Amino acid sequence: MTGTRRDLLLLEFKKLVVSLNMSRAEPGRYTQRLSVSDVGASPEVEPRKVRIISPLLIDVKLETLLTRRARVAVALTGTLPGNQVLSMVPEAVPAWVMVTGPRSVVGGWRRS
Repeated sequence: MTGTRRDLLLLEFKKLVVSLNMSRAEPGRYTQRLSVSDVGASPEVEPRKVRIISPLLIDVKLETLLTRRARVAVALTGTLPGNQVLSMVPEAVPAWVMVTGPRSVVGGWRRS
């Protein structure tokens, strides 16, 4: 951005927002070159004075969401205090839950 030293210093205390229209994006790598129209600066910043230096590109990875049924397991760690013992094996209630997440995480789970 160009401007007076004072203007540029004041911008350091404000957030610049970059808005991207990703309505046509598909799963996989999505790269978009930034343009001045993508930068939302405060009203006192003249768009003609905005110049993008870095980053020139926004690069994201998009994944399909998967929903899967997963078994809940109880994992015990540590020791019980004193002379206490478990009188029964702990059981999770509910024993199954629905989990939604990116394919790279949820897709690799084994079904029990």
